[in-house]
Amino acid sequence: MGLLFEKPIDRPIVIYQGGTFRLSDTLYSSDSPSTPLDLTGCSAISEIWESPDSTAPLVRWNTDGADTAITPGAVLTLGDTAGTIIIELSDEATAIIQRLNKPGFWYCALTWPDGDTTWIYAGSVEVATKKERAP
Repeated sequence: MGLLFEKPIDRPIVIYQGGTFRLSDTLYSSDSPSTPLDLTGCSAISEIWESPDSTAPLVRWNTDGADTAITPGAVLTLGDTAGTIIIELSDEATAIIQRLNKPGFWYCALTWPDGDTTWIYAGSVEVATKKERAP
């Protein structure tokens, strides 16, 4: 596997209503920190939740395109031997996300070909409305 986290990387995010959201990272091997992690054969899922009591996520990404619960405009891409992960949400999709009364939370989990799952990111989520970001 080559990537061993005691806990996920704390990665707070802000989504700007009506703007394209994009998070792009390269993951590196814990065995050789300058070598990108080989993600060949891996899958990933990421979700944004309004609260722990919510019954469904606000946004869902999945590298498995057959997942019918993926949010329209949500794209999650793994870069195989390049070790990259790209999480995107279109401007049309962010436009319909309402401001949260308190920060929500999100996570991204990677499933290895052997079936092991590693949470790579987790953190708070805020949604900035058009009024809040206007000049």
